[in-house]
Amino acid sequence: MRAIARILNMHPAGEKNKESTMRPGKQMKTTGLDQILLAKIVLTIAVLQYGLIPPIVDLTESHVFHSNWPGHARFHMVWLLCIGSTLAAYVLTLIWAPAANRTIHLKHASVLGCIVLAGFFAATLTLSSYGGTLSDPLHQILILGIDGNLVSFSVAGLLQCLGAFLIWRAP
Repeated sequence: MRAIARILNMHPAGEKNKESTMRPGKQMKTTGLDQILLAKIVLTIAVLQYGLIPPIVDLTESHVFHSNWPGHARFHMVWLLCIGSTLAAYVLTLIWAPAANRTIHLKHASVLGCIVLAGFFAATLTLSSYGGTLSDPLHQILILGIDGNLVSFSVAGLLQCLGAFLIWRAP
């Protein structure tokens, strides 16, 4: 925990953050800089989940190369993967590239991530209306008995919401 506190107690250039203090036995006093760094980290983890993992998992026989999928369904899957991955690359740029107004970039990044993840949850909530399933029964991954897609995107959603909250509430 102290190692994390030390990391959060550094400016991007590596200088000690004079506004934060960490004394033995005392709780760390955080600043807006600490909050921004934490937001950038959790948003990055969410971005990797929705922008990197789906192409790795879905460009396989479980989705794009599934022998029973019609060509048009494959087209839409590849389209969706391209949208998610390119948006993720753009969001990572918004999060980490130097900017004159860093807060605006981070707010945009938080909103874009929420939009991507909202699409997943909208599709999940409406599964029964179009005969959908969270995963192919032949390729299903369970985590503690719960569908892996639901677990993975729920974690990403929680991290995305935490990051957005931290950005929109930053001083």
